[in-house]
Amino acid sequence: MRSDIVKSISDAMYKDVSRGLKDVVLDFSEICEIDNNENKLRYRGYDVIELASSCNFECTISLLLDGELPSEHQYPRIEELLDQKRVLSDSVVSVIDALPLASQPMDVLRTSVSTIGCSISDDDLISIREQADQLIAQMPLIIGYLKARRDGGIAPKYCPGFSHAANVLSQFTGTELSDLDPKDIEIMDQVLTIHAEHELNASCFSARVTASAITDLVAAVTSAISTLAGSLHGGANEKVLEAVEEIATPEGAEEYIDSALREKRKVHGFGQRGCKAEDPRAIQLRLLAEQVSKGRGGSKILPILYSMNEAMRQHRNLWPNVDFYSVSVLHDIGIEKDLFTPLFACSRVVGWSAHVLEQLSDNLIIRPKAKYVGHAYRPIPL
Repeated sequence: MRSDIVKSISDAMYKDVSRGLKDVVLDFSEICEIDNNENKLRYRGYDVIELASSCNFECTISLLLDGELPSEHQYPRIEELLDQKRVLSDSVVSVIDALPLASQPMDVLRTSVSTIGCSISDDDLISIREQADQLIAQMPLIIGYLKARRDGGIAPKYCPGFSHAANVLSQFTGTELSDLDPKDIEIMDQVLTIHAEHELNASCFSARVTASAITDLVAAVTSAISTLAGSLHGGANEKVLEAVEEIATPEGAEEYIDSALREKRKVHGFGQRGCKAEDPRAIQLRLLAEQVSKGRGGSKILPILYSMNEAMRQHRNLWPNVDFYSVSVLHDIGIEKDLFTPLFACSRVVGWSAHVLEQLSDNLIIRPKAKYVGHAYRPIPL
């Protein structure tokens, strides 16, 4: 077994290998800084929590993709460009209709995004920037159409003049734009910014590897969506809610955590590679979860999360990450569990696109090496 071989490798050989690329610095980047000394996350120098609290998601799009917050004159153009692209082609709709109704939403999203790429051939940087707007605008519509199809209804109508957060919330909840609660739109706006970027995480790395081979943005985003779907990455938020549903009451959290750790089962929603304290995004999401709970007269999920957090801190001193409190926010504003990760993708596509643009601006194909530990030369038996 490969695991047995790895265990037998000497310490001297391990010095030459960074499994999982842990602590390997791949390249220079101007997009995102994870400052573990100050426990801060910054997008192009701006603190993510200050950004989420002070600016809307359209500003985050401009910051990550164009390098700066938009001016007063640039902002309407961002809204206009997204409005122009908020329509699904017949080919994308046909593909969604052809897929099994029970398909996982992330599989539908991946396949639909790949279909969008079939009509794109130009791969210059300007075109890639335009492709980014198209994906940002249309990915929520893919989920809205999927949700309506499986609910036996019709997706909410798109209307110009509403924010991107409003359009996302409308599609993900099946609620007409005019019927949305403005407070929920504000919550969604912050959620989108908080999830938009996080340096070279697994899905972003997938996007940059694909882009480095000189492909288009859609191919890179398709790779990223496939990676994000994994339960050790974006899919962790669904796993957190599944744990909450199994625990059922705050009193059951201690037994669940103790049992999971004894049996060496993964407890999702805790820990972040390189993070020495609580993820600042988790802190803000906890505040948003409390805000949503207060506005709805309480939450069944939030008290269980508090108890899980307390139990995990006592057992392992691990802090919640971005996936933990987001489940309370998303569940309580009416988003279904299997749409959590697609929502993550609809936000993170901005970060992926920014990294693809950066990768291609000074490209070097990403091609690491592996340390061979298999059999030495063996002659073929006669």
